[in-house]
Amino acid sequence: MSCRRAFRDAHKLAPWNGCHGVRIHVIMPPEAPPKKKKSPPKQLRVAFDSNVLHTATATDLVRQEVGRFIQEAVYPDLKIFWYLPSIVRHERQFQMQKKGLELLPSILAMERLLEHGLNITAQLVIEQVQ
Repeated sequence: MSCRRAFRDAHKLAPWNGCHGVRIHVIMPPEAPPKKKKSPPKQLRVAFDSNVLHTATATDLVRQEVGRFIQEAVYPDLKIFWYLPSIVRHERQFQMQKKGLELLPSILAMERLLEHGLNITAQLVIEQVQ
């Protein structure tokens, strides 16, 4: 609607316009260009399998290369979601516990050498890896 037409229509709607010194002024805001809807960023959903996470050490949940890749995978036009299914987490937990239990005889030998108890037991290894 043009400003003149709006002003003219406002005068028609107010028959008392101009009486007793009262005037109506219609100010129309400038027409803004239609706004483009911003599309949401694209998404990538990554679910890990246990073979990607498996590492020979008992101390790392994931391989160092995988950890670095996750940290460096930042893109402005892509949102990445990383998923670790519970079955994969439990399998990796079992692998870490098994590796920890394999280290237990070395700890017992160290205790005998130092003649000092470190109080590290199989139960402690299993509980702490959880």
